[in-house]
Amino acid sequence: MNKNRCAPKYNIWIDLDNSPHVPFFRPIISEFARRNCATTVTSRECFETIKLLDFHKMPHKKIGRHSGKNSLKKIFGLLSRTFQLCVFAKNKNFNLAICHGSRAQMLAATIMNIPVVLLFDYEGSKGIPVLDRFLKIIQYMVPESLEDTHLAAKGIDLNKVCKYPGIKEDVYLFDFEPNPSALASLGLDEKKIIIVVRPPATQAHYHNPRADGIYEALLNKFSKEENIQLVLLARTAEQKELAAKIYKTGPGVLTIPETVLNGLDLIWKADLVISGGGTMVREGAGLGVPAYSIFCGQKPDIDRYLESQQRLVFVREIEDIGKIKLIKRNKNQNARNKNNLAPIIVDEILLCLK
Repeated sequence: MNKNRCAPKYNIWIDLDNSPHVPFFRPIISEFARRNCATTVTSRECFETIKLLDFHKMPHKKIGRHSGKNSLKKIFGLLSRTFQLCVFAKNKNFNLAICHGSRAQMLAATIMNIPVVLLFDYEGSKGIPVLDRFLKIIQYMVPESLEDTHLAAKGIDLNKVCKYPGIKEDVYLFDFEPNPSALASLGLDEKKIIIVVRPPATQAHYHNPRADGIYEALLNKFSKEENIQLVLLARTAEQKELAAKIYKTGPGVLTIPETVLNGLDLIWKADLVISGGGTMVREGAGLGVPAYSIFCGQKPDIDRYLESQQRLVFVREIEDIGKIKLIKRNKNQNARNKNNLAPIIVDEILLCLK
């Protein structure tokens, strides 16, 4: 150990319990390191979270896993992971816990008397019933497009709210440069219209089954088109099986990646992106790629903001599928935000500790 190295200013605990949190926190963790703050990352086995952390070579301690859709299992999983995180955090002397909606970390940090900074970008997300008011949250950080009235309706003290410019995805899109060889293994045909599809999050509390019907209708439509190559980023085995069954009888080309890819390279390669969640369509919108949302829950403030800028189109009924424009796009254009937002976020977080 280098005895001349300065001791870190703060000891920060970050919990990543879902795959979109990995790219979001990468530049933030780097910015903390630049400020001589130590960061410890815990993670949860949930969708591609662990694979993405390993792909990006981000050190982490895996604790717990997603408990599925069953409510009783969710409650047991939350309590179990909270206990495990408490054991992990004991004697670590964390100054602050930071997450993007990790209920288990918020509970564990409160039990361990560690202040929490909570980031989120969907005002419709559910907290922890009954226990919300007792959580040791000292600051909320949200994108500027979230409306104060919606935050106040959630019972959030607006005096504790800090807003950062743009959207969550802008935090990590600013320095993106496409890697031309990153997707060679997929064998994508550049002459075809390449569509990236992310199905609905069927296990999420905000899932609306209507989106499943739209997803199936899209598969049936695209499978009949010879000039389309569909890249499916399925969330579940059932979603893969449905797509394989539909495409078995059609002339279309279906590609289901078997390994973790750089999602941004894939989106940049696409002519359009369709998703039943939020992150991928917002990444598409952030990169200037035509983006379509089949999310059928409460329309988020961020998506209404992108819709108002004509950067996102909603497909909330099967009849809306006609809104999707199947054309090749000009990939020489790059409309992304080029401002590094991580210093702004870290500045606000560190102010909480002074």
